Amino acid sequence: TYWGWAILFLAACFDALFIGLVIARRTTKHIIEDMGLAWHGLTVWFIVPFFRLYFGVLQQLGKVVITINSPIPWEEKSLAFVGNHAMPKLQDTFLMPPIIFFSNLSRIRNPVRYFPLTMADENNFFKSKFFQWFVGTNFLIPVDRTVVGKKRVESVLKDCRERVVGYSGIMIANIEGRRTQSAKKWIESPRGSKLGEPTAGVAVLSLESNMPIVPYWGRIVKVSCYKFDPDVIFWRLLEIIFRKRLQKIGFYKDRPKASVAMVFLGLAELLLNPEIRVIIDINHPSGVIRPMTGKEDSRQLTERIAQTLLDLGDRQLDKIERSRKQ
Repeated sequence: TYWGWAILFLAACFDALFIGLVIARRTTKHIIEDMGLAWHGLTVWFIVPFFRLYFGVLQQLGKVVITINSPIPWEEKSLAFVGNHAMPKLQDTFLMPPIIFFSNLSRIRNPVRYFPLTMADENNFFKSKFFQWFVGTNFLIPVDRTVVGKKRVESVLKDCRERVVGYSGIMIANIEGRRTQSAKKWIESPRGSKLGEPTAGVAVLSLESNMPIVPYWGRIVKVSCYKFDPDVIFWRLLEIIFRKRLQKIGFYKDRPKASVAMVFLGLAELLLNPEIRVIIDINHPSGVIRPMTGKEDSRQLTERIAQTLLDLGDRQLDKIERSRKQ
């Protein structure tokens, strides 16, 4: 049967990936890890593309606008994509990895090397079976934001270093300690771009490993619509029916509880709600941020990353305003 052949094909791919990893790493000490990486390779090749296809449909509909402002140096041994955390229901943990991975199609043949490591909140996402399956536990780095967790910062950084050296040389991290909307302090640009108080973890890693930083800025934009348009009326009807389940993405008073269901509701809302659009700018027009090892410390590099991000946010605002005037 077709299912039988499909299972045999997947099993053969898994075996080939597993054996290839053992040979490439020249050791049998990491067999369990290699099995996890092989399974991850299968999900990236056969499952993740469906989600990227969905994002592609959203791009064609103008619901998601992704702009790469300057070339990304994929030839570097390691790269850190660092951005703001402004998408509460969509979750950067879910949205950004496939977008970044599929932004360079020449790299999809090697999902272990080029699929990005992702910093994930330990309580909300690392414990989720779905996210462990979708991203792979090898590619999720748990971050505990509690008081106890803050004392484990060095162990998290050590974990990041080992994984960047061990397999994937690409990682995604938010410079803010929490979501932008729930930050206790902010820094703000004159144009109104806002960033939660930045943390220095990514800067420390960048300086230690000479890792260039690719900044990105995501924003949820409210779109003006005629209130009697059919799609607006349909969305209003959905809001009435599912009022207890739906919260506007980025326009809410109470912080939504992070969960797999909330992420999928956010993706569905992005498609159905005519009044919102997600805009993501990747990389600054001037290029990546390169650490000046020996000439700056982690605090100075963190400030430089934050200012670059705010400038990227301001440039994005300028583009939005120009498009509205056209």
